[in-house]
Amino acid sequence: MKKILALLMIFAVSLSLFACGKADGDGKENTTGNTAAVDKTEDTSAEVTTAAEMKKGDKGNGPADINAEFITLKLPSGYNYEVDSFSKDSNDPLYGDVTLYIYKDGSYSSIATLTATARNMVRSQEEAVENTIKLCNLQTYKNGESEIGKDAQYGENTYSTVHVTTEYYEKDFFVTYANRGASDTKGLLVKLEINNKNIKADDPFIKELLDSLKIVMA
Repeated sequence: MKKILALLMIFAVSLSLFACGKADGDGKENTTGNTAAVDKTEDTSAEVTTAAEMKKGDKGNGPADINAEFITLKLPSGYNYEVDSFSKDSNDPLYGDVTLYIYKDGSYSSIATLTATARNMVRSQEEAVENTIKLCNLQTYKNGESEIGKDAQYGENTYSTVHVTTEYYEKDFFVTYANRGASDTKGLLVKLEINNKNIKADDPFIKELLDSLKIVMA
C-alpha cells in the first residue's frame, strides 16, 4: 500500500512539473523560444557632400551634410538640392563662390536659392544688403520696391531681412556678411533667396536651414 501511495505522489509531482513547463507565471503559454526577433532600425545617416567633389549640376537628397567650401549646412529629409555654380581660386582659398538651388521633394521649381560669394566685393553688412537689392533691380531692368526689415539671428549668424516686390515676382532675402580673418581682403556675402510663390519666409524649414548654416572661417 505504501508503494502504491509513493507511486501516486511521484506521478502527481510529474504532472505539476509538466504544467509549469507549458505556462509562464501568468498562466499564458510561453512562446518566447518560437518568436523570431524583428530588427526595425532604419538607416537615418545623412548623405555627405564635400567641396572637393562639388561641381555644377551635382544633385543630392536630404538628409545631407553639405560642405560647400565657404559654408556648411544641413539639408533635412524631404528636400533636395542642385549645384548651380561652384568655383574656387587656386591661389586664394577665400575667393570663389557657390550657389545651390533647393527643392522640396516632388517639386520641379526651386523654393529657395542659397549663395555664398566673395566675388561681389562687399565689405560690410550694409553693402551686402545694397548689393542684394541692386542685383534684383538689374535682373528686372527696373527698380522694384525694397523693404529692409528687422535683423534676425539664426545659428551663428545675424541676417538682414529684405523684402523685394517687382511686377514679375515677390521675394524675401536673408543676407549676412563675414570677414574671415586678416587675410580676407574681399569678405563673404551669404544670402538665402526665397520665392514667395513656393514657400514663405516664416516656414519652419527656413529657420532649420539657417540655424544649421555655418560660415567657414580662415
